[in-house]
Amino acid sequence: MNYRDLDLNLLIVLNVLLEERNVTNSATRLGISQPATSVALSKLREFFNDELFIRTAAGLVPTSLAESLRSPVAEIIEKIEGQITNSRAFDPANARRRFVFAASDLGEIFFYPKIIQLLKSEAPNCSVTCVSLPVNDLGRAMERGEVDVALGYFPDLDINGMSELPLLSLDHVVIARADHPHIQGSMTIEQFETVPHAIVSHEARHQQEYEAQVAKNALRRNVFANIAHIVTAPAVIRDSDLISVVPDLLATEFAEPFNLQVVPLPFQVPRLQAKMYWHARSKGDASARWFRTALKRMFTEQGQ
Repeated sequence: MNYRDLDLNLLIVLNVLLEERNVTNSATRLGISQPATSVALSKLREFFNDELFIRTAAGLVPTSLAESLRSPVAEIIEKIEGQITNSRAFDPANARRRFVFAASDLGEIFFYPKIIQLLKSEAPNCSVTCVSLPVNDLGRAMERGEVDVALGYFPDLDINGMSELPLLSLDHVVIARADHPHIQGSMTIEQFETVPHAIVSHEARHQQEYEAQVAKNALRRNVFANIAHIVTAPAVIRDSDLISVVPDLLATEFAEPFNLQVVPLPFQVPRLQAKMYWHARSKGDASARWFRTALKRMFTEQGQ
């Protein structure tokens, strides 16, 4: 196997296939036809004398050899893009690119609509995918270039090469239906302890500080319902006399459509910082850099 005979364009195709694991998506991202991508894959298989990708119901699964090529190929492409290709400005109006961001269920419901509007306005040929991963898997995915940014509250996302930028602050508030028989605009400690609660049983990171303050203040709660996902809380509260404590991000989004009142907690909970995180491997990627800059600008303009 003589590496001098390997066409650099084939490495670009291999790099995208390793990230997308789908020929059609890879072709769209590369800006070439699906047959051309399949031909390139055939040439790669011939050159490396390996299947490289196995077709399964879930998509293309890399072979052991393909996985071993992931890091060196990504490094080669990153250097080329950073030093040569990306010396040209990224043109969002004409570019074809799939952006991937990570978020919790709360982050997804808040960020996704805004990002869609951003791309429709400025990068109409690009697409976006949201993923939800455990923090360790998320860090590795960002190291491999599979995720462009993480958006939200990720205090444990602390690995080498990670950068972060604060986007907005989160406060915890109480939500209750607008015509709740016992809650109207304010709440006492006694009401907090006696009115039935719907609490989030899923271990969401953004709820842990609130739970810590409940324990610290030795507060009792009349727990009536346990909710697996925090985005379910508004629907539960709308149709009951229960209350729930959620980040104001969620309360603001659902207060009007679900006819809810938003009430301050009768005790202090430290504010949380929702941030944008990205890995150093994407710093030379002009498209990823545009995406981060556009997100920062969007939140600055909206006064978040």
